[in-house]
Amino acid sequence: MASFRAAQVLYERACRARGYKESTINTAMANLKPFFSFIRDRGIADLRDVRRSHIVSFLEASEATHAKNTRRGMLISIRRLFRVLYEQKKIIMLPTGHLSFKAGLAAPKEILSEDGMNIFLSSIDIRARQGLRDKALFELFYSSGLRSREASRLLVKDLNPKTAQVYIRSSKNYQDRLVPITNLALRAMEAYLPSGTHPDRPLFLSDHGAALRPQSINRRFLKWARHSGVYHKRLTVHSIRHSCARHLLARGAHLRFVQELLGHKSVQSTELYTTENDENLRRIYKQYHPRENSLHVDVEEDYMREVGRLASELKYYLSRHGAWHPGIMSFSGGREY
Repeated sequence: MASFRAAQVLYERACRARGYKESTINTAMANLKPFFSFIRDRGIADLRDVRRSHIVSFLEASEATHAKNTRRGMLISIRRLFRVLYEQKKIIMLPTGHLSFKAGLAAPKEILSEDGMNIFLSSIDIRARQGLRDKALFELFYSSGLRSREASRLLVKDLNPKTAQVYIRSSKNYQDRLVPITNLALRAMEAYLPSGTHPDRPLFLSDHGAALRPQSINRRFLKWARHSGVYHKRLTVHSIRHSCARHLLARGAHLRFVQELLGHKSVQSTELYTTENDENLRRIYKQYHPRENSLHVDVEEDYMREVGRLASELKYYLSRHGAWHPGIMSFSGGREY
């Protein structure tokens, strides 16, 4: 159980381990008190039950009683708290994704559902001027989670139809990567590109024969989003990248795969896309995990320390003797099977 008191103790220890000044730690503890009071008043006694919406509501409610800098400090302390709980495996999802005063407290940029993406892509009229190009462009965006700048820099030779892959050069983190593309995106590409196209030509051309710029890509996206009826105020072409990541994770793709596909330097950036599935995942987890449902009683800390001590002694014994012991494990010549 992630109780308030236990969370404070973990947070305080983590701050000291990272070399924070005592005054910084005291300020952080003071910042957390009104947040704990706020969620306790709403019937929440376990930090595993805190949602992003609770944090946003707290910050909005504190606007009338606290200065902006104070509220910013509160948010920093809350984010650090949940990061510590996550690292200590006390919670399984971060409810603080996309929360910052710089980006605003509103929800992350609008994404499209799977149905919404299908409607958007199907609505692109390939008979319209530049329709074939736009169809290929946005199929590739959704297929491979591209950034607009990455798409703008693509050359014809970066597309490999034989392996169904596209080579991304000099991405945001100055790293190249090779990513797969779907058959639908590949077919759209083949319909768009004339045979014998020069390999060093920009893959997506503007009306003037130059590489299509990121701003133009976003304008074309908004045009087709309005045409299809899926347009929302917060939509941008980057929403396709968000949608690709969210849909892959929702269907069970491994977080590391999505990280590589998107070209994220840190897996923590990719973790932000898991926040939408937070509520369902938590509900299923709490309902079915044998040590999380109502039948489980938290194990005492003293007992857990004793288990750790015995495990250490067992590891030492096996490293010294390399022998099999009945009831412990199969062991032969120092290798486990």
